[in-house]
Amino acid sequence: FMTERRRLLVERLVGQWPSVEIGQGQIRLWIDGLESTPSRLTDTVSAIVATAEAMTRPVTGEVGTDAGYVLSSLFNSNLDVEEISEQFDLLFRDRPVTWSGEVLQVGAVDAAGQRIALLIGSANGETAESGRVVALTVVDPSTDVDRGDVVEVDGKLLNLDAKKRLFRIE
Repeated sequence: FMTERRRLLVERLVGQWPSVEIGQGQIRLWIDGLESTPSRLTDTVSAIVATAEAMTRPVTGEVGTDAGYVLSSLFNSNLDVEEISEQFDLLFRDRPVTWSGEVLQVGAVDAAGQRIALLIGSANGETAESGRVVALTVVDPSTDVDRGDVVEVDGKLLNLDAKKRLFRIE
């Protein structure tokens, strides 16, 4: 029942509001007085709702690694940059992926292969102005790739610069 995502959300909730109680079908939170700012109130309610949603969704085995699911889980949430990085580490680091995207830039050829930057998609949130999510990866040097081509890449998610929305796949 306690998946990594659920555990992360519960830890976040308890870490920020130690007076929280999570029980069968309910989440209770006690604070002294009123929340100090409208944004703090929004954060509190968002954290409770995110935890409640995660607890009520059925668990369906492995965490998905398709690009849409990963982008939504990381960037279309109420997580800040540090929390996005933590969630990436918990759920997606070293997971195999097959993603496709538009080639934004073709780099040098080295021992690993032809380096490219792919536009994987876009996401909501405040960590990047454009919302663009990019992956740096390598393809076989014999592959003829140009800027604007759509290619599919296979590899492992090695890291994520959450602030820049930049994945590294190898």
